[in-house]
Amino acid sequence: MKLRPRSLRYCRLVRPLLAGFLPLSALADLVSIGALCAFVLVSLAVPILRRKRPDLDRPFRVPFSPVLPIVSAVACLYLMLNLSVETWLRFPAWMLLGAVIYFGYGYRRNRLARHEPAVAPEQREPSA
Repeated sequence: MKLRPRSLRYCRLVRPLLAGFLPLSALADLVSIGALCAFVLVSLAVPILRRKRPDLDRPFRVPFSPVLPIVSAVACLYLMLNLSVETWLRFPAWMLLGAVIYFGYGYRRNRLARHEPAVAPEQREPSA
C-alpha cells in the first residue's frame, strides 16, 4: 500500500501536536488502553462468532475455546482497570478521535457510493 502525500502531511501535523501537548506517559497509556480494549473485543467475539456463525470458514483453531478467549478478555480488563483515572477520562476522546478519522476516511473513499467497481486482487497494482 502506498502512502499518499496528503496522508504524510496529516501524520506530520498530528504527531508533533500530540507529542507537544501530552506527556509521553499519557500517550503510552492511551495507546495501551486502546490496544487492550481491542483485545477485549476480539477475545469476546471469538466464542460469540463460533456459536452464532458455525458455518464460517475457520482456517485456524483456538485452543481451549471458549475458556482461553474469556480468560484473555478478563486479563486485558484487569490491566485496563489498573490504568490511571486520567487515562480513563481521556479514553472516550481518544476513541472519538479514532472514529472520526476512520469514518471520515471511509466516507471519502467509499467506492460503493461512487458506483465504482471493486478491483479484484489479481488486478491490483503490486505494492513496492
